Amino acid sequence: MRRISVYALGLVLAAALSLALHGTASATKVDCGKVMSALASGTKPKAVALELDISVSSVHRCKSKAKQAAAASAASSPAAKPSPAAAGVKPPAAATAAKAVPQAKK
Repeated sequence: MRRISVYALGLVLAAALSLALHGTASATKVDCGKVMSALASGTKPKAVALELDISVSSVHRCKSKAKQAAAASAASSPAAKPSPAAAGVKPPAAATAAKAVPQAKK
């Protein structure tokens, strides 16, 4: 009987400890703005992680998210779209006819 109560107490303590650790790990949010500004200033990812008390993988995750966001914004911006000339679209016939007519000298 005593062995069963010791095992049960051990299981309860292990469950309580795992819930407590899980709650603290998921409660902290990483400020990717601070991470990116530190990286932009030339600080290495490991030093950023130590300074902000986060893991190095969190630093790399912020870096990856910033890269994805930059790629998404570049793809949706009008400047990223190719010009009609680059896409092989010919100008209207009226525009080409006006260019083809030579101007008379005065």
